[in-house]
Amino acid sequence: MTGASDPTDARLQRLIEAFDPTNGEGERQDVAASYVRLAAKLHDGEEKAKRRNAGLRLRTGLLILGGMAAAFVAIFLRNGRTPPRTSHIVHTVAGQYATVQLPDGSTATLAPLTTLTFSEREATVSGEVLFDVAPHADAPYVVRTPHMIVRVLGTQFAVSEYASATSGRVVVAQGRVGVRRARVNGVTSQARPAELVLEAQSLAQVTDSGVSVSRGIAINEYIAFAHGTLAFNDMALHDVVTTLEHAYGVTIRVDDTILASRGVTMDVAITKQPITRVLDLLGEAIGAHYVIRRNEYILVTGRSRSDVPGVPQQHDIPQPEKLYGK
Repeated sequence: MTGASDPTDARLQRLIEAFDPTNGEGERQDVAASYVRLAAKLHDGEEKAKRRNAGLRLRTGLLILGGMAAAFVAIFLRNGRTPPRTSHIVHTVAGQYATVQLPDGSTATLAPLTTLTFSEREATVSGEVLFDVAPHADAPYVVRTPHMIVRVLGTQFAVSEYASATSGRVVVAQGRVGVRRARVNGVTSQARPAELVLEAQSLAQVTDSGVSVSRGIAINEYIAFAHGTLAFNDMALHDVVTTLEHAYGVTIRVDDTILASRGVTMDVAITKQPITRVLDLLGEAIGAHYVIRRNEYILVTGRSRSDVPGVPQQHDIPQPEKLYGK
């Protein structure tokens, strides 16, 4: 029995003949191989087009980013500002001191209750900081407070201005610094006020109205905190009390205005002397003593605590053994 021809083979034969470029009169081309070659060429063309489009998109993106960056820089420069740099913030609490290594190799020692914000060659201070700035001839180091702007090339100096202060202070230990007002009549100055140059052993007090300079001063009392000592040289008691509150994290009150204005000369080793010992020494120096009321140290005139009316005396305060037994 002769098998019937496969209809599929017949259709394939007709398809091959239809695509035979010689129409049966010459050498027949391999349609399957031609299709494979055509598909490969089409695929290569698509891949090349994709690569061209990807490169175009990349170049376009880079041009857009470059234009945005240029516009960003232009805006800052037009406003008299430089693009922001990466900033770091260090903060100390009451009773805490800290020494920080700055990015350019300089160092900064922070007194208590101080905030230091710094980048490569610029810093902002709220509180009190002793700077030891590494020399850099091409880029001055700039320190800012609300009242002043200090510019240096390499030196040791201390900057002080707490948030509640009405003025800023800079003391130069070594080298030279330039200082100028940051504000005029309480408003940040758009113009550039004249800069004063301070030599070593100089102090400048900066307010909205001007800069006052003292030269040939004893600088130890202004920078001793960086070495663990508070040095008071005929400083008014109310200023001494503020410094002690920052250093020890306590509250001290002086209700007598005459006593508060009395000058104090003494050194305090912060790390070795507790606040009670410091207040005893302070009382001996100015003819006063302290009492404790509601977690406050109160300084009053007189050497004996027994002559203060209405104030609980030491022997009237219950002792632990009386409350809890020995």
